[in-house]
Amino acid sequence: MIEGLGFTRRIGLRRETPRVEEGCLLPRNALFLGAIILAAANLVCMAAEPGFGTQVDALAAAAASGPGPCAFAESVPVLPASFDPATATGTPPATGPQAPPKIKSDLRAAFDIGPPFFRRQLCGLDGIFVTSGPASWGYRNIDTRQRFIALSLELWSGDPPSAIPLNVYENRVMAGLLRWPAGDPAPPEYLPATPSDGLMTVLAVLAHEFGHVLWADTFIEPPGSEPQYDRFCPGVFPAKAWIDVPAHKRWRHFGEVAGMPGAIPDSPGDDPNDPPAAGDPSYQDIRIERLLAALRGSRLRHAHKILARLHARNRPWPSLFGAFSPNEDFVETFTLFTLTHATPPLTSLPLQIPIGRRRISIRNIPATIAERPLLSALLQCFDNRFGGASP
Repeated sequence: MIEGLGFTRRIGLRRETPRVEEGCLLPRNALFLGAIILAAANLVCMAAEPGFGTQVDALAAAAASGPGPCAFAESVPVLPASFDPATATGTPPATGPQAPPKIKSDLRAAFDIGPPFFRRQLCGLDGIFVTSGPASWGYRNIDTRQRFIALSLELWSGDPPSAIPLNVYENRVMAGLLRWPAGDPAPPEYLPATPSDGLMTVLAVLAHEFGHVLWADTFIEPPGSEPQYDRFCPGVFPAKAWIDVPAHKRWRHFGEVAGMPGAIPDSPGDDPNDPPAAGDPSYQDIRIERLLAALRGSRLRHAHKILARLHARNRPWPSLFGAFSPNEDFVETFTLFTLTHATPPLTSLPLQIPIGRRRISIRNIPATIAERPLLSALLQCFDNRFGGASP
């Protein structure tokens, strides 16, 4: 049995199955995102961490002094499209062909720029894969506690393959989540990040997929039980951001909206020209459901405004995707935490949102973390858990 299935943030359905605990498997539609399939990589680690955030002195020393505490991505089999982790009951098959050398090289390079605490976590996995199927994922086996993640081959393009830039990847994610109408003359767009190379993309995907495994390790103990939210960041997560946490569900559709976020006012200066009396939503209505409804009704200017206000500094979200559910909030915050502790760290990821003829809103979460109190509080919980890591 498997639990804690996670995805690399993208399009598709997650099927209900009694074998899997909270998490997601994201079959991805190439039209929107290009599936993020995982390259199966057998990890040859010096030691494995048994659970969330365990500190291993030997691994810590190795991570600080060398390229990494394990021979990461030395073997990276490609999983066949027929492999479905939602119904798997054991170890993914590692008998397929090896991933192209450039992909294995990129996986190792992304591992090397990751912070030491994340390298230790990756070395605690029982396998990492690339898949030629339509989903990227991460899961924990309920019976054995083995943990696996996989990345999509469509993170790479060209010959030899090259990982796509981070802003290209994030635009695909946003397109898959929102399915923005093609008729929008000025759609929102992520601009180049700093840094915006393909290694940052691969690291982001590794962190997101591992984040779903981390969710199971953190909240679901013993395996198969209900989440226990007081095991991490009590009083902050999910309490500060969510007034209603959905019942535990083993599988969810990609992009499914779950949970009721808190009604949080806009930051001063974030929304000076959008009074409810003029037909704009009140801050109580700044939620993903309202954004999706505006898109379905082709109220594009209204949708632009909601998207901008979802990213207001008083709100807790680490990303657009993080506003969809408490699960994705946790996973995306861990991803942001990992990227901002990389070498070099992510310092900028601007989202350009046209609002009306002359107004353009630029939202840049990584560059404004210090001005986001609710997001900073959750990031601090990760910082405390992983030994006071600093950028």
